[in-house]
Amino acid sequence: MERVLHFLLWAILFTPLIVAHGMFFPFIAGKILAFEGLTLIATLLWLYLWSKNPARFAPKITWLTLAIGGYVLVNFIASLQGVNFWRSF
Repeated sequence: MERVLHFLLWAILFTPLIVAHGMFFPFIAGKILAFEGLTLIATLLWLYLWSKNPARFAPKITWLTLAIGGYVLVNFIASLQGVNFWRSF
């Protein structure tokens, strides 16, 4: 399962190369669908692995984690103060 998770994470990096010719927006729609699908599957797989072995798959708190968390928190507070939450976010 861990190898599948690693493969999915590497596959996510190649989503910018996808061009779906059969869609209305061929240069964007395929990338979005592939990225969202791979990210969802990888997240669910990581949560499963974390529940089975919390010591190994627990997230580590680093300065980068705190910086991204702070950014998301400030962005969320700014969105709450906007006229429309979803358009502000």
